[in-house]
Amino acid sequence: MSELEPRGEILDRKPFVIRGHHLEIFGDMIRETNGTKSAAECAIIYREALETDLNLLDPNNPKHKERVEYAQDVLGLSPEDADKFQQHTRQAYETFLALPDNHPAEIVEGIPDILCEGCAIGKHCRRLLNELGHKPHSLTGDGEGIWAFLLILKILNSQREDEEELLQPTISYEQAHFSDAEPQQVRRVKTTIGTIRRVLIGKGM
Repeated sequence: MSELEPRGEILDRKPFVIRGHHLEIFGDMIRETNGTKSAAECAIIYREALETDLNLLDPNNPKHKERVEYAQDVLGLSPEDADKFQQHTRQAYETFLALPDNHPAEIVEGIPDILCEGCAIGKHCRRLLNELGHKPHSLTGDGEGIWAFLLILKILNSQREDEEELLQPTISYEQAHFSDAEPQQVRRVKTTIGTIRRVLIGKGM
């Protein structure tokens, strides 16, 4: 059994880790699975969006070059690599949905997570700068995702009158290591799967 596959009884309390900029992806998946799509179908949608960039964008066009390279970095250079990415994403989605609300979870900055592990190459997951020498969306987006999570959590708690407040997260600081830069101080937000799910639903991502 894959370590990502949900089990009837969760014995491993290892936190489920999500990068801040991946919260939006899990939010999209929650909305889709609450509708008519399965986790497997959501994984296919994710793959197809990347394949669209590979098939329709011109890698020689400076405006498209980064998006094409990103898609290749995630999907790899063969259908087999893309299949493995899709399978890993499906398992990650299913695990996220199956874990109990009180299971520990962490939202991180600059540290590869469960979705990063599925990338065929994953070079961008470990870089601080993009090919143009600028800080990429991944690290900036991690910070924005954490900021939004904490803000929406505060708003949700302020709206709860008779119910118990959602768990207040704890924040720690550590060094994230990159392949192209010195270590950076980043945040690790410790919370629960249930709190993340409630925030993503309330956030409408």
